[in-house]
Amino acid sequence: MTITALSALNGNFGVTREILELRNQFDDLQRQLSTGKRADSYSALGSDRLTVLSLRSRVSSVESFQSTIDQVQIRLNAVQEHLDRVREITSETRSETLVGDFVIVSGGQTQTQQSAANRLNETLALLNFEIGGRHAFSGRTTETQPVVSDDLLLNGQGGQAGFVQVIDERRQADLGAAGLGRIAVTNASPAINIAEDAVGSPFGFKLSAVNSTLSGTTASAPAGAPPSIDVTFSATLPVAGENVSITFDLPDGSQTSIPLTATTTVPAADGEFLV
Repeated sequence: MTITALSALNGNFGVTREILELRNQFDDLQRQLSTGKRADSYSALGSDRLTVLSLRSRVSSVESFQSTIDQVQIRLNAVQEHLDRVREITSETRSETLVGDFVIVSGGQTQTQQSAANRLNETLALLNFEIGGRHAFSGRTTETQPVVSDDLLLNGQGGQAGFVQVIDERRQADLGAAGLGRIAVTNASPAINIAEDAVGSPFGFKLSAVNSTLSGTTASAPAGAPPSIDVTFSATLPVAGENVSITFDLPDGSQTSIPLTATTTVPAADGEFLV
């Protein structure tokens, strides 16, 4: 029987241990390659585990921020689309109003008025739209609709006046009690005095200018408080076909002129006065 020296056995054990370590390293490298992970647990990372945990926390925060950004972007895109449509509705309504023929079709309204009502309903729906259970145009009160219904908006409720009533009250205020746009006309022969009914009133017509081609007649520019115009006649009477034109400033900031043409035909037609 041959007895192997102890030193030789120790050498074999050392080689075997190295082979096992290499095998373990090879297996670990294969695992890293297939999983993409350096280790199976944080403890296996040693001192690097704190760095990894910190990086994971930052990645989680970035992902949360990105998710919020994506949601906000979706909402902003939806809001922009709705606002673009509201702008289109405004343009369409304005264009249709300018070319409307004002023919009553049904319900005492013109086609233009009915189209405007439909566009109003669409506009209110656009402004009340929800995304993700939130009203986009409600500010901080996302659970509340920002705009009331079309019926409440137009007709009001209880002691609250609707748009229809407000417009009618403004119309009455602009017309005045005499229905002449708050303009008073006084015959003080040989002059006709045309005057605003009050100083600084925000309602009705405002005298702007007067132009006259009437023979033997003088027309004074608007002056005084309240402003007034005097058209003064003389023994030389105007000739048929001559006219006087009065320009008014309207409440909406525009102007309109009303021409009055002299005539000898009885009765005088609209826009004429009898010499």
